Amino acid sequence: DEGEEDGLGSYEEDVEDAGTVQERRKKLPKSSLDDKFFNLAEMNAFLEAEDKKEEEKDRKRKSRNLGQIENADEMDQLIRSYEEANLRPRDWALSGEAIAEGRAKDALLEHLW
Repeated sequence: DEGEEDGLGSYEEDVEDAGTVQERRKKLPKSSLDDKFFNLAEMNAFLEAEDKKEEEKDRKRKSRNLGQIENADEMDQLIRSYEEANLRPRDWALSGEAIAEGRAKDALLEHLW
């Protein structure tokens, strides 16, 4: 259920009747912070459940990324080849300002033809 994973379950699923809440609270230990709206043990149980959900999502995300390691090696090789090509000396026409010393004799005329 994709909606439940995203926390988008139906409203009816989230709403509990007062009897269910009271029964669950009776099973939990009491603390000095508890009142009719807040129960520390219930909050801790909720937070632990949310942590488990988050850990499960992270585990799934990491398992999906394992297949990209081979792609990362291929990408590194491609980047290295581009860097090497970029560092090679360029033709005089591609090197920006070209002075006569940087090009062959009549190269400018040959370039225009």
